[in-house]
Amino acid sequence: MLVTLLTALAGQLGGGVASAAGPAASTRTAAGSGSGGGDRVPVALKLARVQADRATLNVVTLQVENLNAEVTDAETGQPLAGKEVKFYLGDGKLLGTAFTNSQGTASRNAYLDVGLSTVHSLAGGGYYADLLGDGTYRPAQGHGTLTVGTSA
Repeated sequence: MLVTLLTALAGQLGGGVASAAGPAASTRTAAGSGSGGGDRVPVALKLARVQADRATLNVVTLQVENLNAEVTDAETGQPLAGKEVKFYLGDGKLLGTAFTNSQGTASRNAYLDVGLSTVHSLAGGGYYADLLGDGTYRPAQGHGTLTVGTSA
């Protein structure tokens, strides 16, 4: 009864349910099939995989070119379409957002508002592609490298 109450409360708050086995588990709740129909049972969120590719930091235009992330279901390997991906530099600066296409790929270019003196240090940290969690998949992250050049 207490577990059912805590699970229902966590579902209403949109949070995870902590377990003794580790940190809070990402869950969503679904209506149970019991006779009352009001029971809610935890449903584990699926795992996704994010693979970020190599991008180019163009020192002439100060753009990060060819930011790409492939998002797939971690279990089946199937591409995930319509998922929001945020791209960040290694220092945490947001480069922008893109949504995955039917092949599970999110792509964009981004203007980099920094001086040339910081370009090389930023390139060393690469970039991150963050899949935002939703009601089906947990958040996931991939890391890509940045090369410094004058074209993609």
